[in-house]
Amino acid sequence: MNKTWAIAIVVLLASLPAPAWARVMEGLVLEDGRTDENQYRTPVIDAVGIAPISFGKFESNPGPGGHIAYLMHKSQLTAKPKYKTHYELSPSIDLGAAFVEALHSESNQMGFSTSAQAGWKVSGTLNNPVLEIRPSGGGWGPLIFYGYMELELTIEDAEGNTSSERMTALNMSHHYNAGFGAQDEVREALARFLIEAAQEVVARLNRKYFKAPPHPQISGLLNSLRPDDDDPENKLRAIGLSGSQEAIPKLLELLEQDDEEDNRLQMINALALLGAEEAIPALARRYAGEDEDCRVFTLKALDYLGTAEARAVIEKQGVDDKHLPCRVIARRAIK
Repeated sequence: MNKTWAIAIVVLLASLPAPAWARVMEGLVLEDGRTDENQYRTPVIDAVGIAPISFGKFESNPGPGGHIAYLMHKSQLTAKPKYKTHYELSPSIDLGAAFVEALHSESNQMGFSTSAQAGWKVSGTLNNPVLEIRPSGGGWGPLIFYGYMELELTIEDAEGNTSSERMTALNMSHHYNAGFGAQDEVREALARFLIEAAQEVVARLNRKYFKAPPHPQISGLLNSLRPDDDDPENKLRAIGLSGSQEAIPKLLELLEQDDEEDNRLQMINALALLGAEEAIPALARRYAGEDEDCRVFTLKALDYLGTAEARAVIEKQGVDDKHLPCRVIARRAIK
């Protein structure tokens, strides 16, 4: 190759757009995050007699660097992740407003009524929202997204009494990138994370504040569960969101019997949403022998349960897990 051609190639490369991983994410539509796994044909709670909920303003405070998504690589020198490339949110995207939209839609889908003249009012702040992206290699092919954020919530009842809650939201989703940039996958993963985080926030607030009982159909779903059954209607997630305390012993029993990783993952997630502190010994005992995805959700459950016993398990088993995402999740949970 002569010098003239070499210079021409350098000039051409310099004029090309930034690599697909280093982009500003434009547009966010919640419908892009809807899947068979996070939609329900019937309500999961019975809100008869429960005052409507109003969701007020939510601020969004980005983490260090202000980025929304990072490509996660394993550092060869330390136990911490190394982030090489990132996505930034377009200034036109209001993440707090998108989360309020998700809270409204998902509350309605779960069975609650929402109204500006509500008995319950919820507002808050999203801190450090992030998607961490783990590729299979080369920036294309299967991608795993780990969504995370910290929430500060203010809850006001019909009499004007206010309470404060701090909680985290964590979820994982799988996507596929054909190699032409991953912006669509990032957008879908972020929309899905907001939808599922909204569902879980509402379920956890219901368990502590709103006190709506499970919808009558939940008992039927619970009775229909069998080891190793497929879960096409996502019965396990519906049971978790319902707050059904009668589900806890059945889920613990099935957890010991089910050979399907996806089913166990959803059982662990349901136990987290149900506030099942009695599940902690079983989760601790099973941790080392579980698949990576189930360990991710075990750490999520322990974080959501939030007791001293749960924290001790995270410190003992999660902090030094051989899988990088598990270490990241564990260290956040005990910081």
